[in-house]
Amino acid sequence: MGLAGTRSAGGVVRLRKLARIGTLALTGMVIVACVALATLTSVSRRHAQRVSHLNDVLRAINAIRIDLTSYGRESGLAYVTGDPQYERSRAVRETDLWAHLADARAVIHQPAKRALLDRASRQMRDYVLLRKEIERRNESPRDVLLAVSPAIEAPLDTLHELSRQGFDDVSNSERRTRRWELLENILGITIAVLVMIGSFAVGMALRRWVFKPLLGLSDGIDRFAAGDRSARVVPDGSEQLRHTADSFNDMAASLERQHQELLTFLAGVAHDLRNPLAAMRMGVQFLEPGPRQVSEDKTRKTLDLIGRQVTRLERMVGDFLDATRIEGGYLQLQLQRRDVRPFVQEAVELYASSSMAHRLRLSEPEKPVEVRCDGARIAQVMNNLVSNAIKYSPGGGEVLLCVSQSGGEAILSVTDSGIGIAPTDLQHIFEPFRRTGASRETAPGVGLGLSVARRIVEAHGGRIEVESTLGAGSTFRVRLPLAGPADAFEPTAASPLH
Repeated sequence: MGLAGTRSAGGVVRLRKLARIGTLALTGMVIVACVALATLTSVSRRHAQRVSHLNDVLRAINAIRIDLTSYGRESGLAYVTGDPQYERSRAVRETDLWAHLADARAVIHQPAKRALLDRASRQMRDYVLLRKEIERRNESPRDVLLAVSPAIEAPLDTLHELSRQGFDDVSNSERRTRRWELLENILGITIAVLVMIGSFAVGMALRRWVFKPLLGLSDGIDRFAAGDRSARVVPDGSEQLRHTADSFNDMAASLERQHQELLTFLAGVAHDLRNPLAAMRMGVQFLEPGPRQVSEDKTRKTLDLIGRQVTRLERMVGDFLDATRIEGGYLQLQLQRRDVRPFVQEAVELYASSSMAHRLRLSEPEKPVEVRCDGARIAQVMNNLVSNAIKYSPGGGEVLLCVSQSGGEAILSVTDSGIGIAPTDLQHIFEPFRRTGASRETAPGVGLGLSVARRIVEAHGGRIEVESTLGAGSTFRVRLPLAGPADAFEPTAASPLH
């Protein structure tokens, strides 16, 4: 990644940090505002309840004033006219008066107002008793009016003072309630604005970090599925989406590499098939009956050439079949307790005469090195390694085969002094159809032998290693678990290779 890419990545990280900080700050503000709004709502509700209570007090006081005034009027009419109807009306008014007085006592709790109410109660009782006493003396209406007028004015004045105080209390409480309601409305509007800003920010964040990367990922997948093998996705958005984009890009690159390797493989197969077939065709044409005489030595050399090409084709087809069986999990292993030394000896004997430029040397212990294995498959692995050692040592030289045991493992190694393998190619050397850059020009093949060998060794519970120096040769080392005492009398078993 260049300097610009590093700065861009750093900018994205800082932008994400700022976005997280802004989101947390906005969330905190909304939470604080909601708590404040709940508090204001509670306070405003209490003030509204207080206003309602004060209105009840005011209504109770006004009801007493109305009852007292009506009682005085009905009493005067009843005394002057002597009409029973007014007498009954006065009795009703008196009952209402004391009932409303009891209601007022139930709602008035302030000491000052309660004292005024008690004083008004005493004054009303004095007035009622005085009026009834004067009426029993049968004095003139004028004298009654002059006597009771001061007595009724006193409780009315007291009730007026109570009513005035109650009205002032209601007015003050309503003003406070309106102020709290105003604050509540302002805070509600503030919360609404913050929520709108937060929603807009969340929407933009979703678009930037979720929807846009998802659409880009979907578009890249669609283009790749439509056949555009160069389609890639820019890693963007959340960590999960960037990981998904990176995984898609890796998958697309792997598929593209496999496609190129398949094309290379097909070209290599065509090339490797054409050469043996051309040699066999020339041999057959050379051996066709005709007027010319072919010497016995020429005939033998031609037949040897055809035989080598047939062997080469058989090996190529065998590699194809083995790779197919391995990938399908159909290759069976016939496991037995076997000494591995004969497999290495057979490989030396088989390839000792294949090249005059190479000298095969064997190093093995005197005692058997026994493993539980399929002898034919282990022999196949050794033949493949020895064949590669000769093939990739075009300048000749020594090929050393070594058998040893260490740490509970049998070790079979093949070392050559050939072209070697570049460090960048070592991790891919055992992949199917994979051939390194130098080997493509040096030796024919389709790149299946090492892949098949590794799968066979791993199916035996072992592993295959490689050490190489470019231009100085390679060492392939097969490690297999040694057979234990419990394997001494086990019968032959068939094991599927997966």
